[in-house]
Amino acid sequence: MIRLNIYCLKIALLFLVFILPVLAQNVVVDPYANVDWKSFEQHKANLHTHTTQSDGELTPSQAIDEYRARGYTILALTEHNLCTWPWTELAALECKGKALQGDLAAAKEPDVPSSTRKFPQIYAYENREPKALGMVAIAGNEYSIHHHTNSFFVEHETRSRKLEQTIKEVGDLGGIMMINHPGRFWDLAEDGSIPDDVVEKYAAIFRDNKHVVGMEVINQGKRYKDDVRLWDKVLAVLMPEHPVWGFSNDDMHALKKLGRDWEIFLVPVLDEVNVRAAMESGSFYFSTLGTHPEEERTVAETPLITSITHDADAGTIAISATSGETILPDDQYKWISAGEVVHTGPVLDYRTTPGIAAYIRAELTGKGGTTYTNPYGIK
Repeated sequence: MIRLNIYCLKIALLFLVFILPVLAQNVVVDPYANVDWKSFEQHKANLHTHTTQSDGELTPSQAIDEYRARGYTILALTEHNLCTWPWTELAALECKGKALQGDLAAAKEPDVPSSTRKFPQIYAYENREPKALGMVAIAGNEYSIHHHTNSFFVEHETRSRKLEQTIKEVGDLGGIMMINHPGRFWDLAEDGSIPDDVVEKYAAIFRDNKHVVGMEVINQGKRYKDDVRLWDKVLAVLMPEHPVWGFSNDDMHALKKLGRDWEIFLVPVLDEVNVRAAMESGSFYFSTLGTHPEEERTVAETPLITSITHDADAGTIAISATSGETILPDDQYKWISAGEVVHTGPVLDYRTTPGIAAYIRAELTGKGGTTYTNPYGIK
């Protein structure tokens, strides 16, 4: 009997040491696994920007200058169905969009002051040198003749009116893509839920096209309020096999729409190679002022993440962040899985916290805005 009990004890210990950790929940997708928070640089980005080459109010050089003045070091100019590229040859661009309309109006009514015309004449374009500005310029385009999407890192234009064809073209050229403001293209069901066919439509895009790396869940100060909910639904279907990164962008058309939504890329050195790698691996987080009333919105009081630590042995993820000059209070960290808050606090034990499904992500709320992490895959 004693020998039997010792044998059973040994079996139990073997189960605890070798089998239980395998059966327990484990992180299999970690977007920040390769980030050294002590040495990596944090760089602010906007990846959805319009100028007078399409329907924006600022010239390309003005848009670049305004973003740089606000501390942005990564920028993509993304006109409608047009690639405004490269920055070093902006002065030689053929004017299109509002710039062309202004030129035509001036030619038609040369004696009428520019300020009184519907389409005033646009200032001459000026070249910009990204390296001299300390910036990374990303070649981009917003395809808006079908479901709006952005391409990055390729100088590509198309006549295709089919989303699937455009996605294929960009993939064949080696570019990567983002689904723009999906809330513009779907409606809630009568009971306020997100229809299953909507979720599957977007899930299929990501499942079938690895170079489509994420969706714009924040656009123009959270203009489409249910896109974060949609993101959670898509993550619940695809994670952990197919991560979908979240993006937050100004979709800037005018100066008043500049600086509300942004990404922070985590890179060892600021260059195109590292920015692209971070975009593909999810090594960035994103923020918006759009979650707060107008009078409370401040960039300085929006949480800035200073470290994320994953302890695989302990089964914990810990986040440190500041809001302005102070440490973000513990109750301002929310952990979300399957669209529900499953834990509050800077440290999550993902093996003991109930309600965690195929992924977990965090939302950090400051006095001026909200910051979102990309999702961890749980299996």
